[in-house]
Amino acid sequence: MSKTLSRMLDKSEKEIAASVSKLEALCGFPSEDVRLMAEEKRKLRTKIEQLGLDSDDTTDEELYHSLRARFERDSQMLDKALGVDDGTKLDDRLNKAIQLVNHAAATDEVWVVKNSFAKSALIKNPPKHIAKLLHYRSVASMIKRQDTAEIYLAGSVIESATWQKNISKHLAKLNASQYELRPIKIVNLRPNRRAGLDGPSSHTVVNRQIGAVAVWPSKELSSASVLCLTLLLLEGMRSLNPEGYTEALDELSPALRWWVDTGHLISDGEQPVSLNLKDVALNHLKGHNLTHAVRHHGARSLWDELANRYQKISVALSDKVPDIQVSFDQDEQVKLPTSTELAEEYATSE
Repeated sequence: MSKTLSRMLDKSEKEIAASVSKLEALCGFPSEDVRLMAEEKRKLRTKIEQLGLDSDDTTDEELYHSLRARFERDSQMLDKALGVDDGTKLDDRLNKAIQLVNHAAATDEVWVVKNSFAKSALIKNPPKHIAKLLHYRSVASMIKRQDTAEIYLAGSVIESATWQKNISKHLAKLNASQYELRPIKIVNLRPNRRAGLDGPSSHTVVNRQIGAVAVWPSKELSSASVLCLTLLLLEGMRSLNPEGYTEALDELSPALRWWVDTGHLISDGEQPVSLNLKDVALNHLKGHNLTHAVRHHGARSLWDELANRYQKISVALSDKVPDIQVSFDQDEQVKLPTSTELAEEYATSE
């Protein structure tokens, strides 16, 4: 079972086996990993058949392209319902995506720097590149007129590493009274202001100290569907407050109900395929073939599901297992929790 799970998660079989063995021992050996894999296999067969494929004779390649086709169809249906067509500008698409996120996602308030102190930090560490880009004669004038969250988010891409380090140090020195609880803010970084500027490969920028998230308006996103932009924003929000975050995508459109229970479904073939909507969206956006397809959202959800099941068992046994969360993104080398460090959290970005 560890071999199958390690292939689906794209992690070392030795590490997976050690982690699962530790969880099994703590919970009285309930074989929860075997039970979960059996359930996943049944669900996967059902989803494959709903795609019009033969559950006994479907290749990894066929499943992968069928999922992309399903995503394209569903995202086009949502665009049509929103009045979006080929002529709709990215700025308008982003505004509609923000509206959908506000409707579909719920998150607890987060501790962030008060706006007045965030502005003071900018005055002491002037973001000169942003001021030049926005055609301000002085940084003070820009800080007075521009949205503070927008400056910080843009600064994480445009300003130098030295500036980013200095501004982080300044904010880190603030005391607790200079912070407040505030909802996460979603910002539309106007495309006409960022023309030609490359952003992060994840297409999203977040700032934990300000509690803000935005999609970076790159050329690659110029014709992206509203659903794709919505999913990028949702993932950014989740990264800011994973413990206090929930989403209900099925409320946005009947077309999305098919994806509701696919969050941690991954096929167990030679080339595992993730049915997680965010993975499918990224693969569609970037035009990945099966060999280069991402599945880190599905892998994270699958591991979380397994860990949560053991957590529930441990609570029932009045013998708590440490809360385990693992992220399976790609840019950093990550390791699954060892037998002595089951509570460690891993976070990377695609």
